Amino acid sequence: MAAPTIGELVRHGGIHAVYQPIVDLKTGDVVAYEALARGPVGSGLESPDRLFGAARQAGLLAELD
Repeated sequence: MAAPTIGELVRHGGIHAVYQPIVDLKTGDVVAYEALARGPVGSGLESPDRLFGAARQAGLLAELD
């Protein structure tokens, strides 16, 4: 089975979010979370640079973002 294209991922799902805490360096308290988009695990679009690069190249950057 072929890996999904960026268009298929944007239109039909397959992109997931991971959350990274933002920490106050003085107190160590978590003050917010940053949501980061990731492609399917193990695919060529798993890393954000490839995911967003493919979306940019396909004219789908706004839809992905």
